[in-house]
Amino acid sequence: MKEYKTVLVPAEQGWGGSKGTADTSALDATLNQMSRDGWELQLIENLNHTAGSSSLLCVFARESKS
Repeated sequence: MKEYKTVLVPAEQGWGGSKGTADTSALDATLNQMSRDGWELQLIENLNHTAGSSSLLCVFARESKS
């Protein structure tokens, strides 16, 4: 049986930056830490907000330890 975990990673779409840019260092750190913990990335979805900010919704899965 699998278990799932969701993580939000901030993405910058502010007024001073270009639309759709992301902090790849933060994303890399999250992905690498989750991988070390045995999680496998299943999906990344961009959650756009009208105020110019955004988050990346990351869904991970791994085999359940129970």
